[in-house]
Amino acid sequence: HALDNAIRNNVDKLDKYAEYLKDLMGIEPGSVSPFGLVNDSQKKVNFYFDEAFLKFEIANFHPLVNTATVSIAPNSLIDFIEKFHKGVNMIKMSEFKK
Repeated sequence: HALDNAIRNNVDKLDKYAEYLKDLMGIEPGSVSPFGLVNDSQKKVNFYFDEAFLKFEIANFHPLVNTATVSIAPNSLIDFIEKFHKGVNMIKMSEFKK
């Protein structure tokens, strides 16, 4: 019974989170994308990228739906986000490893 309750509580949290993302960024579960930041008109979301992301020549993301993919250079994506949303926060995930 404790496991059932824990599962139910987590499902409820995920449902609330999915609704929050839909209201805030106009995206459905499974379609979370940095491109959704353009829909955050109040600029509530703080966005973070790992600095290692910049090492890639190209990165792939869903363009607000998970039935398509956009390929873009990391610096171009950051420029896009900063033009239409606000600054991107860069962090070193390697510093957070256990």
